[in-house]
Amino acid sequence: MTAIKVLLGQILNGFAALGVFAPLAFMVAYIFGTVLFIPTAILTFAAGALFGVPMGRLVAYSGAFLAAVGRFLAGRYLSRG
Repeated sequence: MTAIKVLLGQILNGFAALGVFAPLAFMVAYIFGTVLFIPTAILTFAAGALFGVPMGRLVAYSGAFLAAVGRFLAGRYLSRG
């Protein structure tokens, strides 16, 4: 359990080190996380912990929206046969 805490701490510190680009980087990570079947609750809680509740909510919802758009477009254009 301690190794997981250390890893999560390193990931959150890495995003925090990006400064003003951290929300954008987190949205990209959120998009890839949903594609890789990482539970969105974990990603949403991480956004709240990293950016605070109001900004974290905005970042998480934006990432979820962009992930849904990407999956829709991929399904629409890649599955045409």
